[in-house]
Amino acid sequence: MHEQGQDWQQRYPGQVVACGEALGQIRPGRRLFIGTGCAMPQYLVREMVARACTRVETELLHILTLGPTPFTDADWNPHYTVNSLLMSDNVRGAIRAGHGQYSPIAFSDLPDLLRTGEMPLEAALIQVSPPDDDGLMSLGISVDVTRAAVENARLVIAQVNPRMPRTEGSSLIHVHDVDFLVEHEEPLVEYAPGVAPPEAERIGARLAVLVDDGATIAAGIGRLISSVLPYLKHKKELGIHTELMTEELLGLVECGAATGARKTIDPHKAVASFAMGSAGFYERLDQDDRISFQPTEYVNDPATIAAHQQMTSISSATQIDLTGQVCADSVGAEFYSGVGGIMDFNRGAARSRGGKPIVVMSATAHGGSFSRIVTRLAPGAGATTTRADVHYVVTEFGTAFLHGKTIQERALSLISLAHPRFREQLLEEAINAGYVQPRLAAYGSRVILAPRAANSTLLLASGVKVTVRAVKPTDEHALRQFITEQCRHDLFTQRAMDESIFVDHRDAETLLATVPAPDGEDIIAIAGYQHREDSAVADAACVAAAPWRIEELGPPLIEHLAATARGRDIEQFVLESGPETPRLRDALDSANTTIGAGGGTPENPLVVSLV
Repeated sequence: MHEQGQDWQQRYPGQVVACGEALGQIRPGRRLFIGTGCAMPQYLVREMVARACTRVETELLHILTLGPTPFTDADWNPHYTVNSLLMSDNVRGAIRAGHGQYSPIAFSDLPDLLRTGEMPLEAALIQVSPPDDDGLMSLGISVDVTRAAVENARLVIAQVNPRMPRTEGSSLIHVHDVDFLVEHEEPLVEYAPGVAPPEAERIGARLAVLVDDGATIAAGIGRLISSVLPYLKHKKELGIHTELMTEELLGLVECGAATGARKTIDPHKAVASFAMGSAGFYERLDQDDRISFQPTEYVNDPATIAAHQQMTSISSATQIDLTGQVCADSVGAEFYSGVGGIMDFNRGAARSRGGKPIVVMSATAHGGSFSRIVTRLAPGAGATTTRADVHYVVTEFGTAFLHGKTIQERALSLISLAHPRFREQLLEEAINAGYVQPRLAAYGSRVILAPRAANSTLLLASGVKVTVRAVKPTDEHALRQFITEQCRHDLFTQRAMDESIFVDHRDAETLLATVPAPDGEDIIAIAGYQHREDSAVADAACVAAAPWRIEELGPPLIEHLAATARGRDIEQFVLESGPETPRLRDALDSANTTIGAGGGTPENPLVVSLV
């Protein structure tokens, strides 16, 4: 029970006033805070604007305010200026027209600005549920910075709305914490992210590979992120610690994928600071003790985020340059959204044990008319995530791990994630910019990824999960080391290194078997072929590093190569004999594959029939 006892029942009727009476207590020319997102107190805002004649240049501080915003209509109301910390469609035009401002700030820093007086608040206009028997009201779907605003504003006016769900966590405030209560029932603002883009399936599948069972995830806002989250439904024991709770994240809880059982902090709780979605979504949040709403200073604290093991942040971007600078809050010089929690969660996840900061993005924009992967960010664009902080980038064309990589490795990797029709231009620009060595100019048409069928996973008898994938331009250093240390008289020592990396997929292929490593992955085996001209035969090789067994890795690698080669009119692989050849031959003969092997003696090469 609240420490001030039950006298709220006597005070509460006195606190309930008409809207005009409450708003009349606000001193003109000061800063007002408006409740976040879909929790905006619409009735209070409408009445405030209707009484604008009594206000002089009043600043409205808000975060992603959705729904009708009459205060952005300069012709109707010249008395309010908008200060948006995270822009949405309904205020973006007003800010661009000069009727408001955008303040870039990491959300983790915002509560302290309110508490220290650096951003003094005259009043906070919020929305709450009706009080319970103890006088406690819920902030519902907007705890975030709203709690700090309530604690630091001179005047707190709350719209009491029975439609506001009573959420669990740190969402409760007492009637004594509010100066005036204005009772008004109306539907909460609803949010729909929009129709999934066509590339969502491919991006979602790649994201699912990166997100491990037991990871704790955070997801940003937007159509693409909402579209790819359902691809995590097959995961086990995920946790959630995120700024924004959405219908898609709640869906992971309800389907059993996100139990929070392995969470380092707040186990069995999905933690968020605010929520946006449909009316039905809000009803499902009501008194759901699996969801814990906490203030921004806790949820967005990079130290709290980093304390979670396997913390995985999923954010989106409007543009990324070839050095790895990520822009997420603007389109060129025009501000589009805001910094929000991107920096908080990116850095927190990077410092988490086993953590993964992931940027997902469509490779193109505006119907494919221009590339989101560019040589340099557009003039005026800001780096929301610096090139030093970027880790994983995912598009519909692949996944890149950039952290700790050279500029050339980054550029080549990102070019391979771009839409094919932009890759040669990007490579030329990268060479002219000095990002990539001129010797690579000849490989412009080969800076591509192999067909998706060439990527799969393999579970060894030891329980180790191995990724089998096509070689990428960024594998050059690791592949050179592998070939130098492991390969002898075979295909890989007989051809130039560039021919193993920048593969012309019409005539050749190089596959790698890799396992996770602190810097991304380690190569444990390699297989490849080179089609002989005017022949149905290809020279091939398959090599495993010690202590990995060629008997276990060889058959699936050769089978992968065979699946690709058949489509290129290749009927036979010829492998030079070596110390491992007899073991590989026996493994191929006993394995359940569609290929057969013969030879493999010191005098005869190993011949693999693909038909």
